[in-house]
Amino acid sequence: MHTKLDSPFITGNFKLEVEGELKDEFVSKFIQSGLVYVTQRDVATKAYKTLMPVEKGEKAPKRSTLEYSDDHAAEFKAAFEAAFKPYGEFTCSVSQHVPGETVSPMVRATQFVDELLASDEGKTVLATIAKMSGITATNRDEYIAAAHKGGWGKSK
Repeated sequence: MHTKLDSPFITGNFKLEVEGELKDEFVSKFIQSGLVYVTQRDVATKAYKTLMPVEKGEKAPKRSTLEYSDDHAAEFKAAFEAAFKPYGEFTCSVSQHVPGETVSPMVRATQFVDELLASDEGKTVLATIAKMSGITATNRDEYIAAAHKGGWGKSK
């Protein structure tokens, strides 16, 4: 079974009308992506406006200016759950995020390759991983692309 979708989409100077049938194996991915989008673009905005109200015409403060505390976490949880109400029943848990604690997959791949390229032993390990993966990389950029695509050095 397929799920029919259609949506307008604007990118730069182009307006598209995207229509199609979504394969069942991608429904979960689309739902997850939609949840992330709605959370970032609608719910978070409403929650921050609740916690850091501004007068009309004033510029909103940066989100990072709201310091983490147990009290703010409780207020944040309540504000997020209230902002989700129009979409259904959602619950949120809140913990502190430490900037720099997480690393993007491309940064992780770059760090992994650079660490291995720093020694002869590491270069041998990298070449072995590439060979086992069917990759014929010849330079740093190709190794990084392969590491990113293959998830090499991914933390668990």
